[in-house]
Amino acid sequence: EIYTLSLHDALPIFDSPESIDYQRIMNSLLSNCLRNIAKANNKTIDDVSIQNILEHRNVDPQFSYLERYLEAFDKFDDDSIVFNDELLASFYATVTGNPELNEFYRTKDLEEPRQNVVIGREYVGAPVQLIEPQMEALLSFVERRDLPLLVRVGIVCYVFNYIKPFSRYNREMNVLLCKAMIVNEIGSCGAYLPIECLLSEQQLVVASLAKEVQRTRD
Repeated sequence: EIYTLSLHDALPIFDSPESIDYQRIMNSLLSNCLRNIAKANNKTIDDVSIQNILEHRNVDPQFSYLERYLEAFDKFDDDSIVFNDELLASFYATVTGNPELNEFYRTKDLEEPRQNVVIGREYVGAPVQLIEPQMEALLSFVERRDLPLLVRVGIVCYVFNYIKPFSRYNREMNVLLCKAMIVNEIGSCGAYLPIECLLSEQQLVVASLAKEVQRTRD
């Protein structure tokens, strides 16, 4: 709550294009977002490539997915975000570069469940037959207001990562949904918060914790 309050206090800075350092601050924040997404995909990106993405020119093909990810930010509308399959479809069509969207939720398990004599069956992602009901429950949870924003974002980030509803770009879709939650509550500046670091920092620790939560059902 303290963090959210500080963001509200900062709104006049972020939402004032006339501010001297406005563009520099925005580009710096977006650069951090892109670096963290690249890191989550085991790639390193230099400053020139980031600047090209921000300016939409001469983008290296290996980073075209980052340009599409940035384009998905245009889907944020802090006055009318509705959390449903249509929102996710609009994100997915953008990040995949497939406006026809001839694929959506995955239709195959990511890996065969492996048997473990201690904790039973573990899944890399939710079994296919559970994706739709679990995503429906998750989108309903997104709309709750009885928990602090950052607590809800943390829960959504974990559950989405467990479900992995798509055959690809689950990391990007996870962050876009979380950012939509933040934008919906605190305004457009929320899109610039580099929460992509949730996907790129301490991933071995996060994976271990996620495995323990799945085991204990906490």
